Amino acid sequence: MPLMTCKVDDKPGYKYGESGHCYTYASGNEAGRKKAKHRAIIQGTAIAQNTGEKLQLSKEDLEELCKDFDVKIIVYLVWHM
Repeated sequence: MPLMTCKVDDKPGYKYGESGHCYTYASGNEAGRKKAKHRAIIQGTAIAQNTGEKLQLSKEDLEELCKDFDVKIIVYLVWHM
């Protein structure tokens, strides 16, 4: 299951997989977009741990995370991929 874009009440968002919760943000709000994307990635980590599947993130998503998060979090996520 990859990270996906979604919409709720005309607000853009991100979710992990088809059945994940859609974390929305206000259009044009870059900080809100990053927060929504990060929440979807955390959701994906939980899904992967509970199902035993590998976490599926694109190279671009990992690069964005590296810019925004502590290295310990990145190592944890990569370990669970």
